[in-house]
Amino acid sequence: MKHQLYLALVAVLFWGGCTTEHYVSDSKHPEVAITAAGGVTFRGRFVDPEDLPGLLRKASYSRTDTIYISAPDDMADWRLKRKVMAILSRNGFTRPVLVGEERSSSVVGRTGEERRRDARARQAEQRQRQQKREVRYK
Repeated sequence: MKHQLYLALVAVLFWGGCTTEHYVSDSKHPEVAITAAGGVTFRGRFVDPEDLPGLLRKASYSRTDTIYISAPDDMADWRLKRKVMAILSRNGFTRPVLVGEERSSSVVGRTGEERRRDARARQAEQRQRQQKREVRYK
């Protein structure tokens, strides 16, 4: 009977140790995100931008780790992006990186004219986005 009780106790202890959280953080899975509505999230929870350095330290990030920050490409106002980057820099984080949406394309089986036409269309789209992003100061 004692042997079974010890075995059950050991099983409970091992089971409890296996229920930890594991986060994958890389450019495809950033833990910090800036939303289009103007909020900042860390691991899916909205946080105050000023609290971000403390949360990163608690999550075992060192100041030299690369911190990927997801931000929408079409966000016209860059103030929040600059604010988050400045807060991290002031607190000693040396490698914050803004990450946009992943894009890919394939050019296999297309003619040169089709590729040039698509490149011109992408350039025109980028010019339109840049015009939307321009902030006018008075």
